Amino acid sequence: MKKTVLINLICVFCLILSSSFFFPFFAQGQENQNVVKLSYLPLENSSNGETFTMKAKLKAENTGSEPIYDVKATVASVNNITINVGEVSLGNINPREIVVSSESFEISFADSFSQEAPEKEIVWRVEYVDSEGKIMTEENAFR
Repeated sequence: MKKTVLINLICVFCLILSSSFFFPFFAQGQENQNVVKLSYLPLENSSNGETFTMKAKLKAENTGSEPIYDVKATVASVNNITINVGEVSLGNINPREIVVSSESFEISFADSFSQEAPEKEIVWRVEYVDSEGKIMTEENAFR
């Protein structure tokens, strides 16, 4: 008897989850996904024995379904890394379009950390204007 009640409760819960009426309530955590996906386009790497330096451009993809305008990326935080960039302008980006910044920047850190380079994280703050004219801000953290 208890086993049948438990199975019935599980079935009812599954029906509620699959119901399109209740779906937005359960999927609330999904709505804050980043629209702009960032990555690096490495140009050159060098090391003088003390400092490892990577020269790169910033690559951005609009993963949304609407165009975004006046896209700018600034470094929000770094750990044990020097980066010589104030702001990278990426212009307007159509849906699913990938753009590369026209300006390059350099990332430097102690050469003793070069083996740990994949563990170094840089957080970029991306600001853009959406199709409704709202200024949107999101953070992209990657290594």
